[in-house]
Amino acid sequence: MNLALVKIKMESDFLSYKLNEYVFLLKEYGVIYEKEYNIFIYGTDKKRNTDLTKLGLSGVIINKFESDGQIDNIEIDDLGHVLVNDEFKQYLKQQDDLMQFEIRKYITI
Repeated sequence: MNLALVKIKMESDFLSYKLNEYVFLLKEYGVIYEKEYNIFIYGTDKKRNTDLTKLGLSGVIINKFESDGQIDNIEIDDLGHVLVNDEFKQYLKQQDDLMQFEIRKYITI
């Protein structure tokens, strides 16, 4: 059973990789727009969300930020540094240890 799950995961990852390459080529040749590309690759066309995903944050955490109203308290500068305001810092203190650990890997406070 476990071996079958591993095989399915490997095939899924391979297929996703190939599809992502194909979608990238479609964007490069102008067949699809940036918005469609971002929706396929990142699951959203919101710039801040795609930028955070590119930095390594998971979609689950980004969605939590959105549902908790914290996405506007996060900025990314021109050098790719993640900046947060005091309201976000207070929010982070209220999160459990696992969430704090995961967020602090990407956001220096």
